[in-house]
Amino acid sequence: MTGTEPIVTHQRRIGFDKINRRTHLYSGPFFIPWFLFYALSSAVFNHPAWFGSGPVKMTPLFDRTYTAEPAITQGDPRAFVQRLLKANSLDGQFIVHWDDDQRLVVNQVRFLYNTAITFDPATRRVSASRGWANLRILLGRVHTRGGYDTNGSLQIFWAVIVDVIQVTMMIWIASGLYMWWNLKRFRGWGMVALGSGFALFVAFLFGL
Repeated sequence: MTGTEPIVTHQRRIGFDKINRRTHLYSGPFFIPWFLFYALSSAVFNHPAWFGSGPVKMTPLFDRTYTAEPAITQGDPRAFVQRLLKANSLDGQFIVHWDDDQRLVVNQVRFLYNTAITFDPATRRVSASRGWANLRILLGRVHTRGGYDTNGSLQIFWAVIVDVIQVTMMIWIASGLYMWWNLKRFRGWGMVALGSGFALFVAFLFGL
């Protein structure tokens, strides 16, 4: 061997097996907060007594006159409510309806709190109160919130994350099955686990 001989290096090929393992491995830590809260929030529905009960205590924020524009008395109030909220520093996603007294009732739901706003066209008074979510309500909101029929970039991004989590769950299932099938000595026990899982699910599906 002389000093003039070239040094040969071997590059490892990145095959599907490695990509599959890395995807299965690293997607988990990124989504830990979402999976953790989804898991904890399931206990809220199964064991609601563990997390307390009762209505949320609402704290008044303000009660004042709103005369910035003619008061709406009928029809779709959403555009009016958007201007009303902006004028009172309460921008964001909301749900609105007319109550039996022909008042506008607006509800803004966040993960940590919700704000209730009422506008009376007859008196031109707008009032608002806020209640902070307890653990039971917080976990329930994390579990059920989603959808693109919202306003605000964070709300849309949350909906995107929910879709990504759904896809990630399917990838975890597929990648896990692929790795299990390639371990031939474990195929038998894997079949037992897979078959019993499906059998139990179908039994509950038709029995409950």
